[in-house]
Amino acid sequence: MSKGLIVVHLAIATLVLLVASIQTCNGFVSGGGSYSILSPSSIDTTLSTKGTVLHDSSSSSPKDSKAGRSRRDALSGLFWTCFFSLGAPGVSTASDGMTEYKPSKRATAYFVDSTVPPTLVPYRKQREAAILKSLGNGYGTLKKTSLLDTTITLNNIMNKTISAAFDKLNTKNQGGPYDSSFVFLGIDFASNDDVQLAVNIMESIIQPRKRKLATNTAAGVSWAPRSTQTALDTFLRSEDSSTSSTNDLKAALLEAKVPLDIVSSQLPLLQWAKKQKLPLIALSPEISDLDTVRTKGLQDLDMGRRAQYVVDTQGFIDMVQNPKFQLYTDKSMMKDYTSNDDISPGDFFAERILYDEAVATAASNWALLTNSRNNNKNSLMIVLSAIEGVRFFGGANGRIRRVSSFLSPDSAPVEEEAITTILLNPTAQKTLSQSNYLRTVIGTTPESRPYQTKIADYLWFTSMPKVNMLPRMMNIR
Repeated sequence: MSKGLIVVHLAIATLVLLVASIQTCNGFVSGGGSYSILSPSSIDTTLSTKGTVLHDSSSSSPKDSKAGRSRRDALSGLFWTCFFSLGAPGVSTASDGMTEYKPSKRATAYFVDSTVPPTLVPYRKQREAAILKSLGNGYGTLKKTSLLDTTITLNNIMNKTISAAFDKLNTKNQGGPYDSSFVFLGIDFASNDDVQLAVNIMESIIQPRKRKLATNTAAGVSWAPRSTQTALDTFLRSEDSSTSSTNDLKAALLEAKVPLDIVSSQLPLLQWAKKQKLPLIALSPEISDLDTVRTKGLQDLDMGRRAQYVVDTQGFIDMVQNPKFQLYTDKSMMKDYTSNDDISPGDFFAERILYDEAVATAASNWALLTNSRNNNKNSLMIVLSAIEGVRFFGGANGRIRRVSSFLSPDSAPVEEEAITTILLNPTAQKTLSQSNYLRTVIGTTPESRPYQTKIADYLWFTSMPKVNMLPRMMNIR
């Protein structure tokens, strides 16, 4: 039964009840009159025909039935008689035409708007495609909130006028397309669902770049050690029907100590990149070097290897002392450390920052060389990273700007808007939430408020997420 019909039933029953109330009051005041209102037993009979019993007539004693009813009983009987004679909305019958409950559809893509605290803005399928196409064209992602009130009143006219004047003066690289742009996809490396979703997103991103795909676009593989770059290149050059090339690549990755579950899960993505002729760039440090730092410390790593991974030594040291990075370290990075590990918290920290710095350095190097070699100012790298490595912008995605400026001080710096982070199928656990809701921000105390950081730019799901996962959600766009 529709909501409108239920409202009509209630309105009619209430109107009858109101009229009967006036008549009943007059009858009681005059001290006489008889009432032909249905008895409780007849109400039971009426309701039982609908398949529901609301009153058990056997519970009424003969004394009560002979003594008559009070005015409240009379009005109650009249109300339910009228209501159920029209058809009770909660009673299911063969002729009521009720259909099975269907949950409402929810979006699968959400923009994390930079309000305080962050707000989730859901997007329709059409908007999803437009967003990914914009990223493919190098326009990046807006970092300022889009939900601020733009209405001018007498109270805010002066502030908005001054703000608009400063925005007008600061028009450098405003809105893109940017010389170099980066899209970080935070995934679970061993998840087949995440890999398939990553392929779908990447396919939409590279769509507007098809003509120059091999010259200015690449997929950065952050789980592949740099020593596997030759194997990746050989795999891409081999024939599409060749299975031996896939086996050779798999053997090279396993020899470089990449875990088997990651290799098996990521092979469909690598094969898709091969069909698209999309270059693959190995970004990770050698697994053996990470093991050295993890067990002995950063100081025991070979100086030559360390120089390859960390080119901006002073910036690497200064970043550790940055209050915003310290907030990220306490609220995100070190949450992944467990006391069961056979390493100290310090060595765990050293391994993570070395890995992030090495990935950022390799990605920045590729963008710089691509732009200079092809005289093309529209390079794009899509970096496949672990969710824990890019959430809250503290991993390689938070180092790109500094490293790029160090590598090419005479070039225009990489804009913050040119670096986009998308988390794929995030969960409450992966976002370090203690409830069912996703955690969308760190830095909520008065002391850390100046360094408050949102979880990512976008959250993308394979299927509709549960509604109890999504905090502070706006209407769909």
